[in-house]
Amino acid sequence: MELDWTMNVYKNKKFFLYLISLILVFSVILTLIILKKVNYPWLVGYFLGISCSWSGFFYNQFLVKKLLSTIDPFLYLMLFILKLGIYIVPFLISFYLQNIVSPIGILIGLYGVFLLPFIKNKTNN
Repeated sequence: MELDWTMNVYKNKKFFLYLISLILVFSVILTLIILKKVNYPWLVGYFLGISCSWSGFFYNQFLVKKLLSTIDPFLYLMLFILKLGIYIVPFLISFYLQNIVSPIGILIGLYGVFLLPFIKNKTNN
């Protein structure tokens, strides 16, 4: 019976992607806690970067579906500019509120943006 459960986990690619992402997030945090390099602004920036990275990922999937259904280039351009805002707003927040949010944490948290071209085909079920 255990073999059937593991086969279902591997067939559900999105669950496997979330699991790998959570392992990466917590391994980075655990490593930095062990090295005593973590402070409050860094953690806030890191989680803000991760949340913006994942929201940009899901927004990108919505953007492609919307483009295919409407075929309106101006709507696509407006939604694309909004997607860029999802990535730029955390940096603006970190530059204005440096005591609360660390820009280095945001840069490390946005690692998902660089992984998007590699995992995009893996999430299509």
